[in-house]
Formats: sequence, structure tokens, C-alpha cells
Amino acid sequence: MSWFWTWNNAEKALALSDAPLEKGGSISLIARDGSCCSLALFSFFRSPLSLSSSLSSLLSPPLSTPQQQQFPGSTFQKNNSATMVKHNNVVPNQHFKKKWQFYVKTWFNQPARKERRHAKRVAKAKKVFPRPAAGALRPVVSGQTVRYNLRKRAGRGFSLAELKEAGIAAKLAPSLGIAVDHRRKNRSAEALAANASRLKAYKAALVVFPRKAGKPKAGDSDAAAVAAAVGQHKGALFPIAPRAVRPAKLETAPVDAATKAYYTLRLERTNAKLQGMRKKRAEDEAKEEAAAAK
Repeated sequence: MSWFWTWNNAEKALALSDAPLEKGGSISLIARDGSCCSLALFSFFRSPLSLSSSLSSLLSPPLSTPQQQQFPGSTFQKNNSATMVKHNNVVPNQHFKKKWQFYVKTWFNQPARKERRHAKRVAKAKKVFPRPAAGALRPVVSGQTVRYNLRKRAGRGFSLAELKEAGIAAKLAPSLGIAVDHRRKNRSAEALAANASRLKAYKAALVVFPRKAGKPKAGDSDAAAVAAAVGQHKGALFPIAPRAVRPAKLETAPVDAATKAYYTLRLERTNAKLQGMRKKRAEDEAKEEAAAAK
């Protein structure tokens, strides 16, 4: 006799044929689409009822969830949102930050800082009066590395060679508002001449007030220059004007159409590679000819 197992989403059913039950009868488990799932052989069943109940208990899945254990006849759909992701993707584990207010950076003190910086600049200008508020005069140097070496900027201080070229003593320069860097060295005559001329222009426009009015010393400006000095200099001293350095356009020579550049390069490479071999071969041939002449 044959048993047919019918699969449905919510229920299972067993259909028993009218054929008499025999010992060792075959039982086939067949899905609804017709494909055979498995084949089992049962024996020693006394009645169709006992066979049906035994087969139902054998094929029924175990009750795993608490809902299925409490309601055996009910069907529960599994929540797919908590399942593992497919393929090599990130496992969903969202943790939203609820206290984002603690990590926000504010800048409410910006207006007060602006006023404080302005007050410090005013106090510094009053303190260094009548010297320039911008500070000491600094040299023009080139930027470091290949990326910035075409740009000009203010350096740390003038070198000893530049001060000597301008005729200013190294110990006297700081008292005149000139920054000095004894470790710096000049690598080019152009930079040395440019900074020396910068020092001479500054020295020509410099007005040195005497420590005691009416008693000038050597190096101090005369009374006419002191009287002509108007206020305190504001802004940078001899500002460095940025210049855009653009390479000159090169005129390329016309190329002949018959010239084979790649062929020429390969030929020269081959000649360089075989130079030693050809030289050795020529020497051997010369020796053979000399031996044959004897």
C-alpha cells in the first residue's frame, strides 16, 4: 500500500488508500509538486489507524518556540529582521548615540577673543612706541621643498654675511629693530644681494631717537629728522610682494615626418648593449688574422 504526504503552509494531512494493510508494506513520502522526498519501509502495524498515528508522530517537527508549545495547532511566522545577513556584509548592530549634545563644540567666545586680541595689539603698540608695531625687520627667504621653493616669505633673521654687506654690526642690529639669525647661511649671491639691499633701504628710512632729548650720540638721527618723524609706523615693514613665477614658453623645433623616434631609441639601446661583445669579437678576429699571417 502507498501513503502520500501532502505539505501545506499551515497544516499537514495524511491520506490512506483503501488497499488492505500488509506486513512490510512500503510507504512513500511525496511532496505536492510530485518530487519524491524520501522512502521508508514500515512493518508490524496491526491497523491503518495505528499506522497513521505513528507516521504522524514520526514526521511532525518538534515544538521549538514557546508560542508553538502553548498553541500546538497554530502557525507563527518567523521575524526575518533579526536573521543573519547574507554574504560578506555588516551584521546589523545599530547603537544610536542619544547624548550627542555632550560632543558638540561651540564657539560662542569668538567675539570676546577678537576684542581681547585687539586690546593686546593696542597695548603692545603703546609699549614699543615709537618703534614699529609690526616688530623687527626680517629677511626674504625661499620656501622649503620643491613644492614651495618658488614662493618668497619672511625668514627668521638676517645672516651675518648680509649684515656685513650692508655695513651694520651684528650686535647693533637688534637695537635698531633688525632680526638676526647667526645660524643661517647664504647659498646664493642673488639672495645675499637682495637682503643686503633690503637692509640698506631700511637703514636709509630709519629714524633713531636719542635716549636724552637734545643730547644725541653717534648713530642717532639729527633733530630735523626726529622732528619730521610722524607717529608710529603701522603695518608690515617692507612687505614681501608675492610674485607669480611662470616658466617661459619654449618653442619646439618642427619634427620631420620621416624621423622614427622609437626605432632610433631601440637601435641606440641595442648598440650600447652589444658594444662589449662586438669589441671582443673584433679583438679575436684581429688575433686570428695575426696568427694566420705568421
